[in-house]
Amino acid sequence: MTFQFKLRLVVIIAVILTAGIVFFPRAQPMPSAISAPQARKLEPTDIVNRYKILVTPTKAQLFTTDIKEYNYLTTSAPSVYVAEGVAHKVFKAAVTANGQTTMPLFRLFMKTASRHYWTSDAAEYAKLRADSANVVDEGIDSYVFPVLGVTGSIPLYHLSLLNPDRHHWTADETEFNALRNSGWQAKGKIASAPGVIGYVMPK
Repeated sequence: MTFQFKLRLVVIIAVILTAGIVFFPRAQPMPSAISAPQARKLEPTDIVNRYKILVTPTKAQLFTTDIKEYNYLTTSAPSVYVAEGVAHKVFKAAVTANGQTTMPLFRLFMKTASRHYWTSDAAEYAKLRADSANVVDEGIDSYVFPVLGVTGSIPLYHLSLLNPDRHHWTADETEFNALRNSGWQAKGKIASAPGVIGYVMPK
């Protein structure tokens, strides 16, 4: 192989890479409401742990079903990302049970507030993700039922505080009631249930 041929080959490869034409798998974008998969029957393996982290600088919550994300954050900076273990269980796919189908629980990152935000309201999700300058769309976090579709399921609540501007999610009814009594507002509302954004499984 001559030097000139090698040089041409390097140039061709550089042009291909620059054009974005690569011949190895790329990371796929997070799924959205548009690409939500078709529902199937619920299987025991569809129920997964949802872990909770306290982000100390902002006093914000961070939930994840990704054990690798949870372990990485809580071990690389344990004073910033405080491990709080399993918060509750959710569903990893669009599934059906007792005639009910799960709906996506979306996760976004609010740049200005430096915190994450979760919603099962597709309209709210679409509105927030449209503000790409201030919001990072992180796609589907997990799935929840819109009603008590599975025996033993419990409500997942969303509360907000105006001053200071804060949000809180919990599947603990005692905590939910205590926060409401201290001035927090119930934000979610499903099936006329104040504060509820979906139904999950206890840890």
